[in-house]
Amino acid sequence: MQTHPSYSLTVPRRLTQRVWAFTMLAMMLAFYLMSAGSAHASGGFYYGKWLVDLSFPNNKPLAQLTTQIWYKPANSAAVLVTSQVDELECATVGNLQIDNEMANFTGQEYIACEQPDMVQKFEEVSQGALSLSAYDVVSRSPYVAGQLAIAPGAPTNVTLPAFYHPSIQYGLAQVGGGNAEQTLRVDGADSTSIAFTQTAPYALRAEFKSQPSGNYRAEFTANGSTTLGTPAGIGSGLQVNLEETTIYFGYSPDSNSYFQGTMKTLTADPGAFGRD
Repeated sequence: MQTHPSYSLTVPRRLTQRVWAFTMLAMMLAFYLMSAGSAHASGGFYYGKWLVDLSFPNNKPLAQLTTQIWYKPANSAAVLVTSQVDELECATVGNLQIDNEMANFTGQEYIACEQPDMVQKFEEVSQGALSLSAYDVVSRSPYVAGQLAIAPGAPTNVTLPAFYHPSIQYGLAQVGGGNAEQTLRVDGADSTSIAFTQTAPYALRAEFKSQPSGNYRAEFTANGSTTLGTPAGIGSGLQVNLEETTIYFGYSPDSNSYFQGTMKTLTADPGAFGRD
């Protein structure tokens, strides 16, 4: 009988604490939205970025899409509002051998993944804050990086595709003597690295760095050394398309060619800069 008074006093206290917490949270959220709305009205804006990653945990292909929503206030640095990671629906074509979380492409296998409509994805992840009207958006500092190497027996002086998206492609070419070259293409503009010696763990990177002038500078990294590409300068205005599409690892539908070599990881960031 003595427990009832104690219980009846405890419940209101907990309810009061919860109401107070929810009230404070609502006030903070309202303050943030008012601040963001005010900055937006005076020149701030939302923008979206995305990238894809391929790896082989437990000797199985795993492709993931990372979608980011950023907010740039009028007179301060951009802040990351939210980021969402989704596993892509993929199919492996051919008998791809994977050992120690590294895939061996022999020129008869590839991985195809369905990439969603990124205009819809931006709107979904931003909860309606970022709603784009165009599917072609500016590409800022697009890059492809990963741990991969071309097979010694691959044909020489032929660029073999490691990654393909309709707007951005990346591949390697055997040039003899254990050396290889990287090639990056974005929106039809491409650049090729100088020859480098393939050395484990095969850490490679190809990037078109955005310049203040609006142009791009092609940079390639291999074995810890970064050099310019040929050509080193890329014109301005490169764009990436955000429509739903199929992306490929180890195959190009344009050239109907396959990758020959090993791949442990690969990240492709088209540098897509969708903004409201």
